[in-house]
Amino acid sequence: MTFALNPAHDASRLADELGRHKRIQVPAFLVAPGAEDLLRHLTESTDWRHVMNAGDNVYEIGCDELAAMDPEQRALLDRKIDREAVEGFQFRFDTIRVPDEEADRRAMGRLVADFASFLSSSATVDWFRAITRCDTIEFADCQATRYRNGAFLTRHDDAVEGKQRSFAYVLNLTRDWRAEWGGLLLFPEDETARIDAMVPDFNLLNLFEVGQQHCVTQVASYAPRPRISVTGWLRSR
Repeated sequence: MTFALNPAHDASRLADELGRHKRIQVPAFLVAPGAEDLLRHLTESTDWRHVMNAGDNVYEIGCDELAAMDPEQRALLDRKIDREAVEGFQFRFDTIRVPDEEADRRAMGRLVADFASFLSSSATVDWFRAITRCDTIEFADCQATRYRNGAFLTRHDDAVEGKQRSFAYVLNLTRDWRAEWGGLLLFPEDETARIDAMVPDFNLLNLFEVGQQHCVTQVASYAPRPRISVTGWLRSR
């Protein structure tokens, strides 16, 4: 599968909007067949791992192992995660990690790794540099994320020392998502009565400058399907 940017995008207009607001949404980011194939690949994949944190430590477990947990143990885990989420930084969701190095991406042999290579290609990096007006971007790191019922990510700003992140991106791949199902990307840093919210939509790219407080709201128990996306950061080495 060959991925391609939608040629209809006006890079100058996007750059102006991003410069004013520090975040933008780019609909129909990819030429459609690429987004369709990527969604199909991730929907059918068995490589998903469930990740969660306890303070600065990150833990992961196979999704089949999580499903097979004793119900009492699972309930204890859920309660602990919920307690930590009240005021601290807490997350839980499914992921497929993609390595940063090109040789490792080729060895992975997965379409999501091919997509990561496309994002880090010279043409795509040049496009990102044009719309961000940030010439230090050299590559995009990448992971697939799947937010099933109960998954969430509390507020944080993505500014991690040594990672050289300049912008964060989320390529949404979920169709016909409703805001009341949760999984919204929120920017609550101003603590005002109105908060900027981005609702997932198929082939919609969210792009925002690192340093802004943001979170992903919990996916509701009644959401009929997962919120699937590919996420990461535009970085220098």
